[in-house]
This record gives sequence, structure tokens and C-alpha cells, in this order.
Amino acid sequence: MRIIPVLLIGLALIAGRPAQGDEPAKPAELSGRVVGVENARPIAGASVIVDRSIPGPDPDARPPWAGETTIRTDADGRFRIVFPPEQTAGKRLEIRVKVRHPEFVPRVSRSFPLADLIRWQGLRIQPFFTSIGLERGVEYSALVVTPTGRPAAGLPYVFETWDQAGRPRDGFHNDESGATDAEGRVRIRMPRRQTLAIHLGPMPRPSARFPYAPYRHFWGTESPSDHPNVFAPTNLGRIVLKPGIRLAGRVVDVDGRPIGGVRVEAQSTKRYEKHHATSESDGTFTLGPLRPANYLIHGPGQWHQNGISFAEPPVRGPVPAFRPVQVYLKEGETPAPVVLREMRSVNVEVRFVDSAGRPAAGGPVALWGIVQNDRQPANLAAPRALRPGLAAEINAPELAELVVPIRWVEIDYPDPAGRIVFAAPVDLANAMLTPQRSAETAMKVRLNPKGPLQDVGLVNLRALDEDQVITFVGYRAARAIVRLEREDGPVPDSTNVRAIVQRAGRDLELTFVRDTGGQYHADGLIPDTEYEIYALGGGHYSTQGLRRIKLPEGATAGLTLTLKRRPGQPPIDQPAPAFSTKTLDGKDIRLDALRGKTVLLHFWTPDLAADRVARLKAIHDKFARDDRFAMVGFVLTRNPEAAKTFVKSHGISWPQAVLIDREFDPIVLHYAARKTLSSFVIGPDGRLRSAFVQDQALEQAIAAALERP
Repeated sequence: MRIIPVLLIGLALIAGRPAQGDEPAKPAELSGRVVGVENARPIAGASVIVDRSIPGPDPDARPPWAGETTIRTDADGRFRIVFPPEQTAGKRLEIRVKVRHPEFVPRVSRSFPLADLIRWQGLRIQPFFTSIGLERGVEYSALVVTPTGRPAAGLPYVFETWDQAGRPRDGFHNDESGATDAEGRVRIRMPRRQTLAIHLGPMPRPSARFPYAPYRHFWGTESPSDHPNVFAPTNLGRIVLKPGIRLAGRVVDVDGRPIGGVRVEAQSTKRYEKHHATSESDGTFTLGPLRPANYLIHGPGQWHQNGISFAEPPVRGPVPAFRPVQVYLKEGETPAPVVLREMRSVNVEVRFVDSAGRPAAGGPVALWGIVQNDRQPANLAAPRALRPGLAAEINAPELAELVVPIRWVEIDYPDPAGRIVFAAPVDLANAMLTPQRSAETAMKVRLNPKGPLQDVGLVNLRALDEDQVITFVGYRAARAIVRLEREDGPVPDSTNVRAIVQRAGRDLELTFVRDTGGQYHADGLIPDTEYEIYALGGGHYSTQGLRRIKLPEGATAGLTLTLKRRPGQPPIDQPAPAFSTKTLDGKDIRLDALRGKTVLLHFWTPDLAADRVARLKAIHDKFARDDRFAMVGFVLTRNPEAAKTFVKSHGISWPQAVLIDREFDPIVLHYAARKTLSSFVIGPDGRLRSAFVQDQALEQAIAAALERP
């Protein structure tokens, strides 16, 4: 067995916490040690780089201490990083950790708020970067030259892989990006790859123009599982860049007048490749050099990929919204100029207030939706993502594409009065507002000045045919701390504690974080909102079912859940688990009262597909005339009224009982029923005859039970 050398970095926050109110801030210290996993020997000379950043509306207005700090491990492999009071005083400082060693693959973490790490340290919750594994990997290299054959120095690149084996799960990812050296060479350590692609070109947020057409190429196999011994070469050869294609255009307002100073972007429809230019005073712009491909030409704040990232620079509003243009650039052809035209818009004003109704600072908010491009109305279908099996398309010329959906996103920060004003296109479909989450502040939303408060889930806006005012009300968030105990031994390490909350008519789950003392914590709970808490894992479940809590503003709840081994699936031809409950119309129903009948039990949820309902009704109609047959439904929902509405609207005539604890109701547990439709046939003798069968097999099981004495 081949052993992969790994470095571990242990990090512990040993002092300090964010300032509260007028309390003076205290310094914090981050410390750790770099060692080899196989022999636990310290590694001297490893670089631990901490990048300090403050996200906000003005990325250029940053304090002098922002940026990177590099510390090298000492002879014992140890390091420490001190955050002085001016850095711990606020709550917006984010840190990102990079690890460098010349003999190992570089790693980098995502950004994380320092205030959260300090607060979690007080709860005995370890930082997500407590340990970091570094593979030794192999060195990949290439020579990059300009169209005239000269070394292309200082050009940015990034590698991409679709390999699944050995992907890290520790909050870090391999840093597989860089820039060519003075000789135009790519040199980088990476794990040995079966699928590998290089992208030479502007980064998502370029600081300078890329002077050549971007280049990309794929090596390896499209099917790693079918070709386990095929790997990408480590010497990627000589890469010759091309001059590329330039695209001219003009930016105009709704009346056709030129607009200057607009940032225009060209984005590849298949990759996260971006180019940008700024329109001149006469509205003209030139994009490029571009490679032959499909592009969307759009204004600031628009892209076609899914997702929202608050790490993106804000688009200070309100700014005009422009109709995106889709173009296809072909090798050897000069493209016609494009026109980027302003769309009619309305103002969407966002206000932040505290629980007393006073203006509050708030945080960044994204307004997003789908817009039409210049060809036809867009739809919500996601663009086709590159994946194994399609990777070789990188090496082939792109063909002209059909219309792709355009996701319009604008992110902005509130002014000192807690206000944001967005200019939203009037034809923005599925328009939504998404505020950035905070562990210390919970929010509710009012969709109009006189409307009721609602929980913040997906904030769907009404038709954008007039100006709108949306108010986010901030509350001091509630917290829950859960302690687990087990009836028959220690608590399994794989146990998870979760809370269910209903948002926009749907059940959403949040996972508690386990501290080093074995307790589970959940922050950011919305006050006066019901949460259902449960524990599950290691073959055990919380015997109390779903514990329901509703906390006032700023409160902390402590509760204990007892774990019990989860029952297995009931065996066939053994007595079926007994039950006793009430139906939707308030009548008692017990299994023992149905003795002597063949009984069909089915467990379902109100979102059951119409064809499944029709099949159940067909089974009922087929056997209901036989007085030896009975049928009982168990509805897994927290909302009995929704169940009643569903039953009535679908003409379901047999008895139905609501199990509001859903998967944790004793009946569900003892039958090991699933959330999706589960059916069980019980014979006249009370023994289970079949389980988890559907359609024709279910009908046959019922018929056999009726015939069997």
C-alpha cells in the first residue's frame, strides 16, 4: 500500500474575544504546529499565510494592517499569529489561511469571520482549520509563449480537475492557480490527476487586461473509472497563445442616448471566464482579445451561472440595468458591433431596522432573478456544466449555442441610515432578495410598509411594475445548546443534532456544531419561531421525538436528548407493530381493532404525486367492497389542515391519521417507514405479510392475504 505523506497543522484560538458594547477589545492569538503524519516529526520552514480582509462597499478603503501575514514554522514546527485589539474590535474582519511548502501541494481555505472563531473558541468549538492535510503530489510544468514565440511571463492560470478520489473534506482545497514565471513556465505541485485542464486567461476579478486570447486544454481520460491507469502527463508541453478576437459595441439608455463609464463584461457561457471594458463618453467599448466561443455581453452584476457570492465586489446602486446580448465568435471572422441597451426599471428600496423599529446598520443584500436576453425570453434551466464525459469539449471548437438563461444579480451594502436602493428591471422574472446571514442577528421581513412580518426564507418579490419598499427587521438571535445521553452506552461519534424550521411553506434543516466537550450548539435562531430539534445517527435516535422550542429575542435554551437504538424493519410473517392514534376526523383507530381483516397501511406526505394518489385510490376501489379489507393512511406532516385540504381535494375516503412528529413518530419508527410512499400489508392474523411494495406487487400481496386463512 502506498502511503501519501501529509502535513498536519493544528490551530487553536487561545485568547481574546470580540468586543461587546463599550468593552475594550482584547488581542487574540492563533497558534498551531506543522508535523508529518507518518512520524509526527515537526516540519520547520513551512509557510503559514493569513490573509486579512474586510468585505464592504468600498474594497479600496481598507486599514493598513489588511492583507497577508506570512509566518514560518520554527524548529519544532510551531507558529503563532497575534490579532491586536484594532483587528478584534470589529465583526467584519475575515481571515483566509494558506499553507505553502516547496515539497507539498499548496492548500488554501475559504474566508471566515474572525469574530465567529473567537466566539466559537469560548464555546469550545474548534476552528474548521484545526488540521490541514498536504499531499506531496507531483510537479506539473508547461512552457507558455506569445504568438511571436517569446516567453509569456506573469500570465495567470488555473487548473481544473474532475477526479473524485482523494478530494479533501477539511474545509480546504488545493490551490491550483498561479502565474507564469519570468521564463514563461508553469510550475505547480498537484496530486496526480486522471483528468486535468488548464485555463490561461483573466481571473474572475482581473486587475489587468489579459493581452492574448485565453487558452484552455484538457489532458487525461474522460472516464477515470473505465481507465484507472490513465493519467495526465506531468510535462504539459509548449503552449502557444493566439492574438484573439476583439468585439466592439456601444452602451445606450432607454432612449438610445450613449452612456459612458459603464463596466461591460463578456462572459463565456461554458466557463467562468470573464473579460471587461469601460464604455467611453460616446458609449463605445472594445472587449478582448477573446477566444472563439459563445459569450454573454452584459452590464455590471449579471451572470448566467447559478449561485450568489457575497465575496463578489458590490455594485453600488442604483445602477442602470442592461439587456444582455448573446454572441458567438468564430475563428477568422470579424464580429458585428453589439448594442447594450438599458432596460426600464423600478426602484426596490431595502430598509434595515432593529426590533424596536429604529434604523439599523444591516449588511449586504442581493437582488436577483432571471432576465430576457436579446433573442427570446430566458428560462430557468441551468446551463450545461462541464463534467467527466464532456471534458474533451475543451479541446474542440465550440459550436453556436441556443439561448442560455441570464441570472441578473446586484449586490449592495446599506448606507449609514440602513437603506439600499436597487434599480430592478421591470421584466425581472422570479425576483428575489437574499440578505447575508449572521450568527448574531436573526431577521424577519416585511414585504410592504403595512404588511405582516414574515420569516426570512426566500424573499419573493411581487411583480416589478411599481416601486417597492422591503423592510428587514433585525433581532438579537437566539441560541440552543443540546446535551446528548444514551440509554445503553456512550453517544456515537456519528450522531448529528438538527433543527427543522418552516420557511416559505417548506421544512428547512440546520445542523448543530459539536464542541470538544460533546455538546451541540446552534446560533442565529429566529426569535418567536418554532424549531423542531432531534438527534439521529449511529443507529440511534432521540426518544423524545421532535423537541419543539420557541425562544424570545437573545435567549439561550439548554436541553438534553436521550438516544435509543433505532428499531429495524419489522420481519415478515411476524406480528405487525401495534399502533393507536386518532384520524383526521377525531376517531380512534387501533391495529388490534382491525384484527380479522387484511389491512393496508400506507405512509405518505401531502406533496405526494397525483399519479401515486390515483394508484392508491384504484387499490381502495378494487378491494373496498370486501368487508374483510381495511385501508389506513398515515400523513407525515406538521400541518393537519394541509392534510385535510389534500384529502378532501383528492377525494380520499379511507381513514387518515396525521403524524406531526413525522420520521420520529413511534408508528413510523416501528415500521421503519420512509418519507416517500411506504406501504405495508397486514394479514387477518395480525402478522406482517409484505412491506415496501408498490403497484401490481402491492395488489398481489393484498389478494394473497385475503385468500390466505
